[in-house]
Amino acid sequence: MNQLLTIDLPQQMATFKIRIVFLKKLLAYRESGDDREINAYLKSLTEIGLSNLVSELLDYWGSVY
Repeated sequence: MNQLLTIDLPQQMATFKIRIVFLKKLLAYRESGDDREINAYLKSLTEIGLSNLVSELLDYWGSVY
């Protein structure tokens, strides 16, 4: 996953990197049980106007757990 984050993607594919970061945070949450980092990430995405993407990520999070 770290290598995927280093790839220079066109702006249209920026959501790909956002999803990868979310998955990394989700893995960290599974290990620690602390959801503060995920919640802060989702809040920041909402604040920059990506609430539709946040909704998709929350749906994914809900389907995994």
